[in-house]
Amino acid sequence: MIVVTGCKRSGTSMWMQILEAAGFPPIGHAFPRDWGETSLREANPAGFYESLFRNGIHHGTNPIPGTPHYVPSAGTERHAVKIFAPGFVRTHRAFVGRVVVTMRPWRAYVRSRERLLALDEAARHERGRAERPKPARRPIDPALEWWMENVMVLRDVLMRRFEARWVAYEALLADPPRHLAPVLEWLGGEVAPALAIVRRELRTQPDEAIAHDVPPGFAEAADTWHDAVARGEGFRQAVVREVLARHDALRPALRARLERGARA
Repeated sequence: MIVVTGCKRSGTSMWMQILEAAGFPPIGHAFPRDWGETSLREANPAGFYESLFRNGIHHGTNPIPGTPHYVPSAGTERHAVKIFAPGFVRTHRAFVGRVVVTMRPWRAYVRSRERLLALDEAARHERGRAERPKPARRPIDPALEWWMENVMVLRDVLMRRFEARWVAYEALLADPPRHLAPVLEWLGGEVAPALAIVRRELRTQPDEAIAHDVPPGFAEAADTWHDAVARGEGFRQAVVREVLARHDALRPALRARLERGARA
């Protein structure tokens, strides 16, 4: 399959819409369950295109739990599927053809993740479930989630030697022909109808300074990495070495933050 991956709120839904327009049948629904009738629709007015496989394609999701239905890898080579980073690294190799990785600036990602939590809570009220206990937030800071999940994808692509392209969400919105056409030509899709999907007004979270507590050195490392991806250098050897070196340097601080969040 053609896999769209990355962090949540980083352009994965837009890429699924792009690939459908380019001629690749999507796996999943634009609005799963009741998402189209609740506040969640505001997060992606054009659709999410998610399925159970957002958590990966492996023995826990295929066959579809509770059913005899199994999705084989054969015959799905031109299908597009969204798999978020934690599920991507668990996905069986046979189901992965080419990979499109999308990255958003970490500051905009933090804003968007917080907004999604608010929309999700509003949707729960609209469904009449406000009386139920509010689900606990994941014990992880969204900035650290951005870093760790992107490192997760980087390592997995390199280790399992996937054919992959890494595209910056903001760069794509700013200049669609430059950043979209080469990817679709590589995949063998139709460029013209796909270009119509990319609209600047889709950008809802400005990339600007925010008051967010991150470990020393984090902001510089994250900005440098994103800039490399925006230049089309996400998988260059020098960039990979720099990212992994910075990850090793940040590891003690990341671990401390994660343990503090888990205790909270």
